[in-house]
Amino acid sequence: MATLAELRVELRSRLNEPTAAAWTDDELDRWINEGVRETSNRTEFNRSILEQDVAAQEFRVLLTASDRIQRVHKAEWIPVADAATVEAAGGTHQVYRLEYQNISTMDAIRGSGQLLSDGVPAYYALWGTPGSLTVVLYPRPSAAGTLRTHAYASPSDMTADGDVANLPIGWEHAVLSYAEYKAKVRDRDEGWQIAKSDYEETIKNYKVAFSTYTDETEQVQAWGSGASGWQYDLDWGF
Repeated sequence: MATLAELRVELRSRLNEPTAAAWTDDELDRWINEGVRETSNRTEFNRSILEQDVAAQEFRVLLTASDRIQRVHKAEWIPVADAATVEAAGGTHQVYRLEYQNISTMDAIRGSGQLLSDGVPAYYALWGTPGSLTVVLYPRPSAAGTLRTHAYASPSDMTADGDVANLPIGWEHAVLSYAEYKAKVRDRDEGWQIAKSDYEETIKNYKVAFSTYTDETEQVQAWGSGASGWQYDLDWGF
């Protein structure tokens, strides 16, 4: 994957400015980082799984690395079981998928006894803004556990020339088109429209082609048959 220095060299080639004149390195670096963040936030390719230990009766959890979390896809609760239970289950834990509710609906579900009802969390709500997101659990955990969140994160900025862009392989084109567009806007070069159009088209193609990272179709395979024997066995009952 490309480094900040490599992206800057390629961007200068696009701008036909091998050495700094109209645009400083700092300006180009800022637009490159903006391009990485914009591409990440719009395509949601930067997917993270966070696991955080939660104590009993702790129901507000500030997400780890919350400065980078943009949106939560789903949340799960993994209760901490005693050693005997874990051993009997072959070293595995139950995993409970939490149902999302907005904060107002959550308050209606919890009612006035929200701090009096402990159990296995079944719902979660989010409070705050991207960069400072808190997960609110209900019921309040009666025992310690692990909160696992699947989230979309925003990449950290590159600062050193050797820093590698947090991008899927081959996605540098979108970032360079974005940075070129920003540079030409500042220079009042009407070519910015071409660069902007190229960026938007590239993002659209990425979102379609890489939304699932697989060519497989979704299938649900039921264990056993849900149909009665007479529906598929011609000799059934005769």
